[in-house]
Amino acid sequence: MLENTLKPNRLRARSIAKKLLVKIGTTAPPVKLAPIIKNLNLFAIPFNKNDFTNKNIFGFVSLEDGILAYNDSDPTVRKRFSVAHEIGHLLLGHPGQGGTFNLESKDPREVEANFFAAELLIPFDWIKTDLKEPGANVKTLASKYWVSELAMGWRIFNSDALLN
Repeated sequence: MLENTLKPNRLRARSIAKKLLVKIGTTAPPVKLAPIIKNLNLFAIPFNKNDFTNKNIFGFVSLEDGILAYNDSDPTVRKRFSVAHEIGHLLLGHPGQGGTFNLESKDPREVEANFFAAELLIPFDWIKTDLKEPGANVKTLASKYWVSELAMGWRIFNSDALLN
C-alpha cells in the first residue's frame, strides 16, 4: 500500500486520460466508455451492491481476469464515473484497487483515479472552452457530458489545480 505521504500525480493522470481519448478518437462530449472498455480488452460486468456486506462498493477492476465490475443499481452518471475511475486505477498501475468511493479520500491512488476519471469524462480543454459559451452552467454542462451535477461542479471548481 502506498503511504499517505506520497502525493497523487494529477498531471500524470490527466496525461494518460488525454492519450486514451486520442487513441479511441473521441473529440467531443459525451465520452462513450464502451469503446474504451473494448480497447482495453476488458469485460464489463454489472453487480448489485446488495450482494455485498459493504454497501459502499461502486466498482472494481481485475487485470488478471480482464474484468471491470460496476454497481448496476447506481444512476447512469454514477456508473459512468465509477467505470472511468476503475479504468484509471488500471492505467495508472494501481494494484488491487476496488472498494469504497470517497471523493474526499486522501489516498494518493484514489485521488489519481478521481482525477483520471474527471479528465476522461470531462476533459479540461473541452470544459475550459464550454465554460466560455453563453448560458453555460453546471446543469447544462453535466447533461452535455453525461455526468452528475456534483461531478461537473467538482471538475469546474478543481480545474485550477491542473493549471499548476
